[in-house]
Amino acid sequence: MTLFTYIAGIATILGFILQIRDVFPTHREARKSLLLLVCGVFIGSIIGSIRGIYISIQTPKNPLLMLAIIVLIVWALVLIWVAVFCLLTKDSKRREFLTNFLIVCLIGFGAMMLFTALAYAPAFDPATKNLEVGEILHLSNIHVENHNYDRAINLLKKAKMRVGEKDSRYKMIEDKLKEIYKLQIHGSTEK
Repeated sequence: MTLFTYIAGIATILGFILQIRDVFPTHREARKSLLLLVCGVFIGSIIGSIRGIYISIQTPKNPLLMLAIIVLIVWALVLIWVAVFCLLTKDSKRREFLTNFLIVCLIGFGAMMLFTALAYAPAFDPATKNLEVGEILHLSNIHVENHNYDRAINLLKKAKMRVGEKDSRYKMIEDKLKEIYKLQIHGSTEK
């Protein structure tokens, strides 16, 4: 069982205790819905662990991308929080304010997702889209021989994105990138 299963189990137990004790009587229906949701997640994660299914999220090595992902997660949580309070409040002025705030947050969330996708999506290059990784590596070698280091680095980065960290060529591509960076620095100091 994974850590996620344990957390979902604890949340289910806490939700069940809150439901039995009727801690917030005004939020009885919302509490019941949340308990059913958490209970479903817990049962699903147990079934997934029994069947050997697990969710693996690879964390990127780029700290700016990690920051963007964390901001998006926090923003999504704020959106959920505002949406729940918007549904639970009976005051019409407060509901209107929360609805407007929710709309602004949704627009901001969408813009943040768009900018993150544009900033970190691999660049579309029609010249290399149909090439195999080996062909891209060969092209990068040709660019290194012609002292066109920027183009060689871009090609190696594309090849690196295609192979993934578990591929045996990944380490070779990383070493080649380090070598080209050194050549680029050495070539710029000679001038």
